[in-house]
Amino acid sequence: MIYNLTLQVENPLINSWKSWMKSVLIPELSPYVDGATPTLYRVVLSDESDTQTYAFQVHFKVPAHLDTFIQECAPKIDALLHREFGSGVMRFATVLEPQSIEA
Repeated sequence: MIYNLTLQVENPLINSWKSWMKSVLIPELSPYVDGATPTLYRVVLSDESDTQTYAFQVHFKVPAHLDTFIQECAPKIDALLHREFGSGVMRFATVLEPQSIEA
């Protein structure tokens, strides 16, 4: 299972947001992520005049660990992001569940 946090970051905030992710968010996540390394992807869109979009993903091997993360850590992340960046970083979370292509 993958916890996916999609973030739309205003261009002037990108450098400070990335620094904040490294110094604040990653340490906040560490007790919840089973030793997995979270990954960050830039979502390439045709219109990026004011913002850039990123996907921040954490892979969970044990579904119960994902549930604990969603209940305990995800609300903290949202509050921290809001306090630090307000509406300059819009975000929404999804859970990605691997599926077989075969019928």
